[in-house]
Amino acid sequence: FKSHKTIYRTEVRDLFRRSSTLRKINELRALLQENGRLLILIWGNPDPDAIASAWALQELLTPDAREIRIAYTGEFTRQENLAMKNTLKIPLVRFDPTMLQGTPLIATVDAQPSFFQSNGPIPFAIVIDHHPLTDLSGVRFTDVRPTFGSTSTIMTEYFLDVRRKISRRLATALFYGLKVDTSNLTRNVSDADIEAFRHLRTRVDDNILRTIEFSQLPLATLDHFSIAIANKKISRDSVFSYIGQVVNPDMGVHVADFFLKLSGISWVVVACRIGEKIVVVFRTDGLRRHAGRIAESLFLDFGTAGGHRTMARAELQLDRLKGE
Repeated sequence: FKSHKTIYRTEVRDLFRRSSTLRKINELRALLQENGRLLILIWGNPDPDAIASAWALQELLTPDAREIRIAYTGEFTRQENLAMKNTLKIPLVRFDPTMLQGTPLIATVDAQPSFFQSNGPIPFAIVIDHHPLTDLSGVRFTDVRPTFGSTSTIMTEYFLDVRRKISRRLATALFYGLKVDTSNLTRNVSDADIEAFRHLRTRVDDNILRTIEFSQLPLATLDHFSIAIANKKISRDSVFSYIGQVVNPDMGVHVADFFLKLSGISWVVVACRIGEKIVVVFRTDGLRRHAGRIAESLFLDFGTAGGHRTMARAELQLDRLKGE
C-alpha cells in the first residue's frame, strides 16, 4: 500500500502540472483571440510525431480560431508516414510561402525556428517541442521539454489536463508518434511518456495502426542496401557508408538503422545525394556521444543539422560545400 505522504505528493504534483497546462492553454487561446488564423508548420519530411502533434494542436485549438492549417516544408518520403496521413485522413498540405500572407499566427511542433533556416525568415509565435533547446528569442509561446521522448506526449498531456476527449483516430496518431520516437519505449523515455503510452493504448484503433505499421518499403530499397554494404567503411565501433544518388533520402535512414543492429557497432553515418543536396543520417546507441550535437557541430554551417542523442540528420547544399 502507498503511504499517505506518497499519495499526497502525487496529488500535489498532478495538481501543479494541470495548473501549468491550463495556464499554457489560456496563453495559446489569448494569442489566437488576437489573430484568429493559425498556420502550423512541420519541418522537413513529416514524421509520425510531428504529424500527430500538429493535428492534435489543430484539434485542441479549433474552437478558438477562425482558420487553422497544417503545412510541411519537405516531402512525404517514407511509405508508412504517407499511410498514416491517408489512413487517418489528416489534413496536411505542402507549404507555400504565400501562406504567410495576411500574417497568420505561426506555430511549429516537434521542431524549433533554427530548423527552418533554409526556408527564409519565418516569424514563429508558438513552439512546442522535445528537442534540445535552441535560440527561441522572439517566440511568444514556448513549451520545450527535452526530457520527453516525444512531442506527442506533450500534446497528450494537454488534452488530459484540460479534460478534452481524444478521438480514436487522434489517439492512434499520437500513440504511433510516441511509439516511433521512443522506439517502442526503449529510447529517451520519461515517466510522462509511459503515462501517455498507457492512456493512449486503450483508445487506439488497432486495425488502422496495423495498416500503418505494415506499410512496405519500396523494392528499390534492396539495391541501396547492396550499394551500402559494398561501400561500407568500418573503424572500430563505427560504420560509414555513402549510397550515392537516391530518389528518397530516407533510404539512408533504412540503411543506418540496419547497420546499427550489427554486433559491436554503436555509431553509424550514412550519406546520400538527392538533387543538389547531400543528406547525412546519424545513428548511435547514445551511450557516449550525442548524435544531434555532433551533427550540428559538423554541418550546421553548410545547411540544416540537428536531432536527438541517438539519431540525427543533416541536409547540406552542394554549392555550400565547394572547397571543403
